[in-house]
Amino acid sequence: MFMASKHHPGPQTVGSEDGEDRGSEAESEGGEEEGEDKRLSPDECAKRRKWEREQEELKERLEVEDGEEVASWEGDTLPFARLTTIAGVDISFDKAHPDHACAMLTVLTYPELKVVHESRAVVEMREPYIPGFLAFREVDFLLERLREVQRQHPQHYPQVTTARN
Repeated sequence: MFMASKHHPGPQTVGSEDGEDRGSEAESEGGEEEGEDKRLSPDECAKRRKWEREQEELKERLEVEDGEEVASWEGDTLPFARLTTIAGVDISFDKAHPDHACAMLTVLTYPELKVVHESRAVVEMREPYIPGFLAFREVDFLLERLREVQRQHPQHYPQVTTARN
């Protein structure tokens, strides 16, 4: 379920009909400083610039080639034969209290898809909603769910984790 709040105004369309990203163009129209969004406060604009710098630093560390563990699977006769645990993470927001959310992780066996672990926590958002930067707002809560599995049930630590958006 998706909801809007003062920090999370609802779904934003960034791409155009032809699939091209027009986010920066749309945000800089109307005489605004390039990259600024008139819906954001000055503090939120500063936070956005900080997150943009962090995002660029993270991009430098991005690995786009399979690591040694995945590469070692290439000779397997069955796809994903060594894959045994997968997980999904998400955050759902409380309509009555927009800064409150539930961070959730579910770990399943693969290929049986049997739930072997669930972790959830009610959390209070510490960062503002800034379009395009959900990970900076939500990732710490989701990582804590993963750390909990690693500490308490390491045998269920997922080999693959998926997140919406």
